[in-house]
Amino acid sequence: MVVNLTLFRNPEGSGSASRVNAPQQFRSAERKSLSHAIVSIQPSTWDPDNNLCCARSIVVSLSKMEDTPAEYHAVRDSRMKLQCERARPLHLDAGVPFGPCGLPQSELFQKLLAKRGIQLLAFNANAKRAPMNDSPHFPKLAAILYEAGHFDAVTKPHRIVGKDARCGGT
Repeated sequence: MVVNLTLFRNPEGSGSASRVNAPQQFRSAERKSLSHAIVSIQPSTWDPDNNLCCARSIVVSLSKMEDTPAEYHAVRDSRMKLQCERARPLHLDAGVPFGPCGLPQSELFQKLLAKRGIQLLAFNANAKRAPMNDSPHFPKLAAILYEAGHFDAVTKPHRIVGKDARCGGT
């Protein structure tokens, strides 16, 4: 007599990831993995020290707003040269020296973008969800996230703050 025994396990869970509400404070890697609103700016062959991360994050945010989907995907990829090619002229036009950037440098970028009719919102990952700069209001919006001396691009600010970042609406 031969007996074949097969065990089956029932799958657990509903089969899809549950949506988590945005916390009051960003939780670095956890927050970035929860939302698709942040594009992480990684060191690249053309910027190995990541000294252009502020300009590169602005370039990615602007590309999401202005470029075709194919161009945007080429720009958001840190391995491609296009991100750095667009960031270097932005540094020169804003009068920001090449090197590590902080909030004072982001304000210089903000002044340049204001001349072009673009609002720049800078969020601090360690503070609550409010923008850390007071930027003039324009129809076009670019957003960046500052955390521990590094900038990342924010492509969907409404997901970060949980509401419209510019007018306080819901």
